[in-house]
Amino acid sequence: MVLNISIDTAGFEGVIYGYFSPSHSKISLMSPEVDVFLHELSHAVDNEINQKLKGGQHADQEIIAELSASVIGYLRGYRLNGKSKQYIERYAKANWKTVSNVLRRVNNVVNYIVEESATELKETEITQRQEVRTIRPAGFI
Repeated sequence: MVLNISIDTAGFEGVIYGYFSPSHSKISLMSPEVDVFLHELSHAVDNEINQKLKGGQHADQEIIAELSASVIGYLRGYRLNGKSKQYIERYAKANWKTVSNVLRRVNNVVNYIVEESATELKETEITQRQEVRTIRPAGFI
């Protein structure tokens, strides 16, 4: 499955770092931080594969996006801002059952992004190898 979303950037005005608009299938980023991109990408994937998101910030949706972004960042070796625990705690409001109730959706989001990015990387590597073969001079091994 391919996500049909657009991504744009805007200047930071001190409040919003980024957002995903389900109605426009668009991620808008006001920060260059990978954490923000992964969080918004997780919203987009959750919207596509798990269930359509409700407008605004809802605890389950924010926990899914932040926890997914943290796991993906860790798996990909990104250095993240380290604020995910506090962000999730704020939305869980000391009720960790809220977190455990969304773990299946987190798993779906993480698996989708990791598998799709791995496929994309393999396809890019194959294309690059093919391009290298076609530009080598005759007799060059």
